[in-house]
Parts: sequence; structure tokens; C-alpha cells
Amino acid sequence: MKAKNMKSDKLNEWFRYNRIQSIIALVTILSLGAYIVFSSIQSCQTKKMILSDRVKTRAYIEFSDFTIDNFKIGEKIIYVLSAKNVGFTPAFNVKMIGKIKIATIGVTKSEIDYINNVKNAIGEGSIKSAGTEFSINFNPDIILNDSDYKSIINEQNFFYIYGCVFYNDIFGVDHWHRFYLSYVQSTDRFTECIKYNDTDKNEE
Repeated sequence: MKAKNMKSDKLNEWFRYNRIQSIIALVTILSLGAYIVFSSIQSCQTKKMILSDRVKTRAYIEFSDFTIDNFKIGEKIIYVLSAKNVGFTPAFNVKMIGKIKIATIGVTKSEIDYINNVKNAIGEGSIKSAGTEFSINFNPDIILNDSDYKSIINEQNFFYIYGCVFYNDIFGVDHWHRFYLSYVQSTDRFTECIKYNDTDKNEE
């Protein structure tokens, strides 16, 4: 009888030991899980803070103005694009591309795809400090003939200008800013077209 009680005590002790070990293991797993979740949240918050700082401090280049030269019959049209770094840090490897189109329909996707390719842009990849305004002359090899001139004046055709600027910020992220305008004779001004006026959303 005594031996039987001893066996029972040892068995109960074994069960208690294993129960304690199970509780310790469960607490360890829960603690590890909580640590992983906390680390993940902290990492996300840190990443958001870094991205937020980048957005606040990086370069931003926008087109500020343009000038049309030689808009005369028999002359080759030239236009000057002006842009400005409105951000807080320098923009690197700055290049631009500009195009002109005279037609009844607007710019096609394939024409937009062409200006979206940085390989087609011009410029030596210069550096533009914060607040710097700069210009590039474009000569798109379009000679304004009498028919085109009259069609624009009579609003049978439209005079489109479009282009894109490419640059890198101080964090090494690629950026671009694109514009697309059309000339309306009745208002004697260029207005933004509905599509293709856009900028990148790259932040990392």
C-alpha cells in the first residue's frame, strides 16, 4: 500500500512538472509572438517616419513656364521649357524632353511612352539646387506652314506641347514630372489637357 502511494506521488509530481514546463513554454511562445508583433509595428512606424522625412526634404521639380519662338509661317518652331526645383534639397542627373504636335487629335499613348523614356531626354544630367530655376531650348524640327497656321487659328487643328523632366533625389530615388498642354485660339492661351499631366509616386 505504501509503495503504491509512493508511485502515485511520483506520478503526480511528474504531471505537475510537465504542466509547469508546458506553461513556461506557452508563456515563452506568447512573449516571442508579442515581441515579433511589436518589432514589426515599430519597424513599420520607423519606415513611415523615414518616408515622411524623405517626402518633406527631397527635391521636387515642376515646370514653371514655357516660351514659343518663331511661331511664323515658314519658320521652324522653337520653344523653351522652364522648370524649377521647388523642393528642399538638390536634384541630381536632371534631364528634360519636350515635343510639339499639330493635329486634330491629341497626343497618343505611344507618343507619351516616348517622352516617358529617360533615354530620349536631353541634358547632361546636371545638378539643380533647391530653388534653382532653369531652362532648355527644344527644336522639334517642325516648320509652320500656311495650312497648319490657318488650321490652328480656325481651331480645325490644335497646337499641343508636352514633355517630361527626369531627376534623382538625395536618397537615390528616381523621379519624373510630365506636362501636356494645348493651345486654344479663342482664349489665346495654353490649357492643361485632361490626361497625362502627372508626376511619379516614387518615395523609396
